[in-house]
Amino acid sequence: LETEDSDSEQASTADDQEENGSGDDIKKEEEQEEKIKKTPRKKRRFRLTDSIAKSKRRAERRAQLAAERKEREESKQQQEDEVNDEVKEHSLTPPPLPKASTVLTYSPMQLFCDSLLRKMKAKDPDEYFAFPVTQQEPMDFATIRQKIDRDDYPDITTFKKDAELIVHNAMDYNSPGTVYYIAAQKMDLIVQFYFSEPYLRYLFHTLPFSKEIPLEKLGLTLKTKARPLPKADYKTAVVDDATPSTVLEAVDPSLKQKLSSRIPDLRIFP
Repeated sequence: LETEDSDSEQASTADDQEENGSGDDIKKEEEQEEKIKKTPRKKRRFRLTDSIAKSKRRAERRAQLAAERKEREESKQQQEDEVNDEVKEHSLTPPPLPKASTVLTYSPMQLFCDSLLRKMKAKDPDEYFAFPVTQQEPMDFATIRQKIDRDDYPDITTFKKDAELIVHNAMDYNSPGTVYYIAAQKMDLIVQFYFSEPYLRYLFHTLPFSKEIPLEKLGLTLKTKARPLPKADYKTAVVDDATPSTVLEAVDPSLKQKLSSRIPDLRIFP
């Protein structure tokens, strides 16, 4: 009986050991499963069509930028070559002559005519006389301007003839009563006023450059105011050349005793 009990005890201890070993294995497996669960899986990324298109566009953009960079470098090199060629040409060829100035220089007479023309054009706001109206003897403000630029007016008389020609052409070409005829009549009065002697003399003394213009070119004469001579108002002068002795001789004898040539007891005070 004792042997049987010992055998049964040994068998039970063996079973207990097997159970303990299997329990440890189960725990290890559970721990491994927990570790696997805790560690996240790496997601597998799939490239979509949009990302492919973007990468293609990026590659194309890089290629385009590289081409532009290369083109800029080539153009810069070409410009440098051109500059070097120009420097070589300039070193071989003489320097160019200076260009003539396009600024017109007016003489005092031209400036005087220009001021009169501006005044007449200001009185024609509708520009009735800006263009010629006849083909026989055309004349207008534009033609006068050209003649002033060419210095075709040696004196004020020729300028006045052209201004009067504008008025006569307008009055001959247009019938009386029309707007152009009335404007021509007004312009005639303006021309006569601007070219009158008092107004020309006023401009001569007002404009600073007119002092260099001879009066003959403006049709003026130098006015000299004659000074009136003083009237002769001569009077006879009384000459007092009498001496004390002559006075005593001419005095009445009754008064001669009362007079003397010297004052007695004369004292001269300092």
